[in-house]
Amino acid sequence: MLMVNTDKENADGSPEQVKAVLQNLASDGIDIHRAVAIKVLSSIDGAGSVPVLIKALLDEDEDVRADASEALARIGDKRAAKPLYENLQGDPAGQVKLNAIDGLAIMGYREAIPLLRRLLKGRDEDVVWDEDEFYASEWDDWTDVQLHALKALGALGAVEAVPDILDVLDELEAQDLMETGFKVLASLGKDGIEALGGFLDRSDPRSRRLAAVVLGGLSSPHAGAAIDKALNHEDADVRYACGRAMVRRDPKEERLKILLADPNPAIRAAIAQECLQYHGPLAPVLLKDPGAAVRRSVYLVLAGTPDLVDAKAALEAIDADRKEGDEKTASAAVRAAMAIAPDEYRALLVEEMGDSNQPLEVRLAILQALELDADEPILDVLARNLEVDERQLRLKSMTALARIAAREEWPNRAGDVLLSALRGELIPPPEGAGTQDQDVVEAAFEDVPGIESEAEAESESGIEAEAEDQPGAEESGVEAAGAGEAEVPQSTLAAILSDDPVIADVLKKKTDTVGLSPKDMEFLQLATDRRKKNKRRRLSPDPVVAPYQDVRRFSARLLGDVRNEEVMLALGAALSDPDKEVVRIAADSLTHFDGKAVGRADEVAGNIIEALAKTDPETRIFLIRALGKIGGEEVVDNLMTLTRDLDSYLVAEAVNALDALGVRDPDLAVLLDDNAPRVRLAVAKMLAGLGDDADVEKLAEFAVAHDGFHRREAGRLLRQVNREKANSCLLAILADESRKVEWQAAIEALEEINAQEKNVPVA
Repeated sequence: MLMVNTDKENADGSPEQVKAVLQNLASDGIDIHRAVAIKVLSSIDGAGSVPVLIKALLDEDEDVRADASEALARIGDKRAAKPLYENLQGDPAGQVKLNAIDGLAIMGYREAIPLLRRLLKGRDEDVVWDEDEFYASEWDDWTDVQLHALKALGALGAVEAVPDILDVLDELEAQDLMETGFKVLASLGKDGIEALGGFLDRSDPRSRRLAAVVLGGLSSPHAGAAIDKALNHEDADVRYACGRAMVRRDPKEERLKILLADPNPAIRAAIAQECLQYHGPLAPVLLKDPGAAVRRSVYLVLAGTPDLVDAKAALEAIDADRKEGDEKTASAAVRAAMAIAPDEYRALLVEEMGDSNQPLEVRLAILQALELDADEPILDVLARNLEVDERQLRLKSMTALARIAAREEWPNRAGDVLLSALRGELIPPPEGAGTQDQDVVEAAFEDVPGIESEAEAESESGIEAEAEDQPGAEESGVEAAGAGEAEVPQSTLAAILSDDPVIADVLKKKTDTVGLSPKDMEFLQLATDRRKKNKRRRLSPDPVVAPYQDVRRFSARLLGDVRNEEVMLALGAALSDPDKEVVRIAADSLTHFDGKAVGRADEVAGNIIEALAKTDPETRIFLIRALGKIGGEEVVDNLMTLTRDLDSYLVAEAVNALDALGVRDPDLAVLLDDNAPRVRLAVAKMLAGLGDDADVEKLAEFAVAHDGFHRREAGRLLRQVNREKANSCLLAILADESRKVEWQAAIEALEEINAQEKNVPVA
């Protein structure tokens, strides 16, 4: 039996005491406690736990051995290399073998190379395998071992294994090792890289392409010849794959110039867009390229680096494509023109952006180009764009206005436009219009092209697609629905709901034999009626929203990033809007404000409290969050009232809001036993914020309560309050045999409390 001295004099809760207890558990606890103790001990003690972990490699429980080998591999201490090698040979557990291989690779244990080479090819006779598991699960552990052995050979620099790897890559029946194998070959120096280059001559396109990707990512001098071969390969996919990898590795690479002159215009365009700025002398040549996609890439580069070419020569090409090119090329040319000669093009582009006859993509490009240097004429056009039918242009214009409003001194014209939009002054609603309800939304979908009923969609996308996807469908006489032959239902439900007379006849014949009761017939009639009357609609990727609603809702969202008193008051006033979406979005935007810093918090808090009394629960969540940011004299009492609400979401948000305001009431600790996890965790965070040692014991008990549901979050909170006292409380639980069911949670909470300083998450 494990005994821990927890008297006041000796139970100091030091890390040493925690480690000692975990070492005892790792040796003498029950299997589940041994396993978790090993994990935690290795996490908090690192190399100090190696002797205990090596001992655990001989544990009778397979899971304990697996956890120990995994921990040793993670720590990488060479003292464990020989024991891991012995487990690789003699332990039948598959996971232990995999962990041992990984650990040996990390530890640089080259003595394992001969065995790894044999394991790469098949089950080695000198290794013990779990035959029972193979017959029980029909999964051969060796297939996983093969993959790990392959990676380990690369990590160990086993150049002598290159022939073995090539043999394996030629036999891909068990599993596809190609991508991993290529990366391993690339890591094995000259011999491995030359072997990898040989795959460029293979007949399999995938092999060539993957080899090119790996080669392109290499900076080794041994890869030069193979890379040159890939860049001049007859297969365009190989050239492109190698070039993309080279760009990711080093966009300044001189050999990329070959691809900037590639015979394939798609390759020239793609590589130019990614690296032309580093190969400026080629820009004038590519400006005259016959491929529109290539010139488009050049324009996009010039938009960011306008000094790359002579302005006069560039503008000649730009003007030609701006006037006569396709939409994409013209839009790219616009961006380049504004970057190279802003004064010359500003007025012209402002006029074109407001011209509804211009293609949408061009107008969007003009908007993006003009936003960075917006003057009054530009702001005028942006404001007018809020009334256009094209939703994308409306939203992009509003986003541009928000960025301008945030960066310029307040008040400013862009901000005024957004405030007007929020108040409904810019685009008033049509007469008699109110907030859209579900019926209105569904009615709006009725006439939208491409929006079909669910039943219609099933008919088209289900049966037809199945017919089209069947090999030899055409040869076997399977035709698309509506081609004159009856569809065969693919399920009983499809048959029941079918209106097809042929199917109905089939059903009739079946019912003549089986017979349907009046109750069955009633059910079938209800199903048919529901199909006809209750047609659910697919949502369009571009929602159908009236412009006057769209503009108000989106302005409420964007104004959350323009943080000043006037905007905060306007968002507060919007909380009385009849459109619940406006209310919800405005409340969410208010969570970005600091009421104390901005001012007039009480007024806005009053708006929030008033809105709380007459809205739906989902919106109330946003409103409560806003209260936690805005503050105000009446806020605390209202939030305390909400902590007694029946809705657990609202209670949790109320506690979080109080915590955000610095109001932490110890009496709320009673909610640590609430049925809702979100409430319990919110209260635990609040108690931790008190920084009171008196609450450490409550949080320690919270860590093991509710089957340890919050053990890790509680551990991280306890770490912030008082690590030593928290350790003492949890060690006392580990000393109590009557609480053994809580030990696993206590051990894992100790891991969070005593975690090493790096990468410790906050609860």
